[in-house]
Amino acid sequence: MPSTSALVTPSLVLYSSAITGGALLAQNPNLGFLGIKANLQGTCAAASPTANFILLSQVCTSNSVTFTNTSVNASTYTWTATNATPNTSNAGNAVFSFSAAGIQSVSLIASGNTGSASVTYTVNVGATPAITISAPSSICAGSSATLAASGATNYVWNPGNLTTSSIVVTPTALTLYTVTGSIGSCSATLFHTMNVVPAFTVNVTASSPSVCPGNSVTLTASGATTYTWLPGNLSGASVSVNPSSPTTYSVIGTNSSCNSNTTISLGIASSPTVTIQSTSTILCTGSTASLTANGAITYTWSTNANGSSIAVSPTSTTIYTVTGANASGCRSNAILLNP
Repeated sequence: MPSTSALVTPSLVLYSSAITGGALLAQNPNLGFLGIKANLQGTCAAASPTANFILLSQVCTSNSVTFTNTSVNASTYTWTATNATPNTSNAGNAVFSFSAAGIQSVSLIASGNTGSASVTYTVNVGATPAITISAPSSICAGSSATLAASGATNYVWNPGNLTTSSIVVTPTALTLYTVTGSIGSCSATLFHTMNVVPAFTVNVTASSPSVCPGNSVTLTASGATTYTWLPGNLSGASVSVNPSSPTTYSVIGTNSSCNSNTTISLGIASSPTVTIQSTSTILCTGSTASLTANGAITYTWSTNANGSSIAVSPTSTTIYTVTGANASGCRSNAILLNP
């Protein structure tokens, strides 16, 4: 038989430059290396920086705002902003606080080994409202007070979640109120503390329930910090009064602008009518006479004797005086000229 032969296609093995040191070789297993295909050498150029940052949709004055840096292929940064504090920064992420509302600009320069790139965006800065509260710092127990806010367009009060510019409150204890005012999407919050003055009672006493004509009585109040007396517009915890007729006195006590009042009435006591009777109107030398006082309860004589009756033996014409006092303590005098 005639001989036949089969055609065998040899396979090739490729060797990369990583194995051959830069040469690309093809090898047939039967024939060995076929030759150098290519000699690949060279380096890749570094990428240039790209500057960019995240732009916020709304910024408000006086608030610190962080701009997040998204730049690539950079190692140093220079930020600038208009009407901001600070107005420059070299941080990776910049923090600015804008002092003026309106359109402001923020710029970033990103620098690397192969150069620098920059980007500028405009920012719509809204005005943060400057809120004020008009309200008393303290309130009397059981009373109401109005808290009024101004400086914004919309308001929210707490506690209560109330949405009017002013509210009426009746706290029973020390309370912290907050109001958040907003203009557009910019807002500010203010706090107000209101103290509640506890209820108190004013007490008053008199040194005597009635006053003798021409005499004074001391009135004393307690239970408050300051006091005002009427009639007379007197001040102080204790006052001295000398009414000429029955009078009702009112005292107003004050604690932290809260008032409490009470009254006290004084009567006018009558003075006694004191008389002296003598057993004799004419005495001989060496004789004794008995003097008797009437019209009072207690008596004091000009001889320093006490009692309603005394015995006297004057050696010359003598004036005898007796002071009598009644149950109200009012006094009157009587005089006797004894020959």
